[in-house]
Amino acid sequence: PPRGGVGWMGFGSDSDDEADAFPRSSCVGVGPLAKRRAGKHSAKLTLPKKRRKAGVPEPSFAPSLEHRDPGPEADAGEPPNGRPSSSASPSPPPSLSSVSVMAGEKTQKLKQKRSRAECRGEPEERLLLGSRGLPCFVQCEHCLQWSTVERGQAIPSERQRWVCTMNTWNPMMAHCQPEAEFEEALRDFLARKRRDFILDKRPQVRGHPVNLWYLYNIMTQLGGLHTVETHRWFHIIWKDFPQWWSYTSIGHTLREVYRKFLLDYERSHFWGKRYRSPAQALSLLWPPEVLSSEAALSKPCS
Repeated sequence: PPRGGVGWMGFGSDSDDEADAFPRSSCVGVGPLAKRRAGKHSAKLTLPKKRRKAGVPEPSFAPSLEHRDPGPEADAGEPPNGRPSSSASPSPPPSLSSVSVMAGEKTQKLKQKRSRAECRGEPEERLLLGSRGLPCFVQCEHCLQWSTVERGQAIPSERQRWVCTMNTWNPMMAHCQPEAEFEEALRDFLARKRRDFILDKRPQVRGHPVNLWYLYNIMTQLGGLHTVETHRWFHIIWKDFPQWWSYTSIGHTLREVYRKFLLDYERSHFWGKRYRSPAQALSLLWPPEVLSSEAALSKPCS
């Protein structure tokens, strides 16, 4: 481009001598790429609007940018127009020391997260159903509730009589609550919160109604919603409903139903064991070879 006006230097130059004083290899342009090279705090070469109206001349060079002579090596890798060529070598990969520092930071954050989980009483690992065992359930003859049996306790056979008061390992759950009594207590609780209208339309999953009494019974016997979510035990709840087996989002659907209808009731009425730690959760899982009786694992499909 011609000397004078807006030339290759990127700013006005009225004198040929002034342009010769700054050769091409030692000047930095003011385009977007040059500003990125100069850094975030590069000098702005234009004056404010008020000063331009007053007739103050524009600066002919950037005073904050140093005039450097990169030498023949930089001239060989940079084309005459001041822009990087496509054949330039890419930036080198991070060194091993920086990679090790990043890995150390990740490890430190993981340790801090694990220590916070231990302080809250949350388990460090998820106990998958089937890999550690299966829960054992027994049904009360009076109220038809289901209770979990912890490891080390005697599993009653089909001929033995079982009632909720025989639950000695979880005494806060050793009481009968028939379905009609539960429905009345739930409606009274929601009426105090002015939310009893949600019971007028019962939840359904693919056209099949959800029994809230059964859902609350199994959920609390496993330690509550938080424990079931942490250990991924939703399969225990819906595995006896063949009409839901092909429904891929059945776990999420039951979780939302429980949160809407039963979670507040659980927080105010459930005082049993939570089974949040891995040791407590393992006490509910029996080896499959021990559970020879199918009656101990069956649950109602209502």
